[in-house]
Amino acid sequence: NREFDFYSNANFISKFTYSKFGIGAEAVKTLLEGVDLDKEVEKPLYCFDYIVKNNFRKVVITEGPFDCLKGNMFGVPTIATFGSISDSQIEALNKSNIQVIYTMFDNDSAGERFTNNLKKRISKRIIVEEVKLPAGRKDLGELTYEEFWDSLNKVLI
Repeated sequence: NREFDFYSNANFISKFTYSKFGIGAEAVKTLLEGVDLDKEVEKPLYCFDYIVKNNFRKVVITEGPFDCLKGNMFGVPTIATFGSISDSQIEALNKSNIQVIYTMFDNDSAGERFTNNLKKRISKRIIVEEVKLPAGRKDLGELTYEEFWDSLNKVLI
């Protein structure tokens, strides 16, 4: 497996490999090259196979794949939607053993819409808690380890 260094704001965060998060080599290669997925292609839940394989019951959900990687590096099972929530993504979440979803969508009006959309469409057996990001922070990727845990600890169930 090939290793990559993961940086945030020029600070080294961690090393990751294709298998560390249960993600495929082609997905990582595509993301690292900065190539967006085709808008017409049904998007998967990024890192979802890792969540299912390990039977995690509580997860953080983000918009972007690099936010997802950072959440996982901070020690919390994290998945990403690639910027929208599709019917197939909702169906996958509803069929999973996940019991609690902590939303950490972008700190903007679109992120708020994603949270509301998720709450309306997700199974009633799944609890959805919105994590408020600190003022001035756009997304999980901009959070320090301490900011991440301070924000999450306010809503942990």
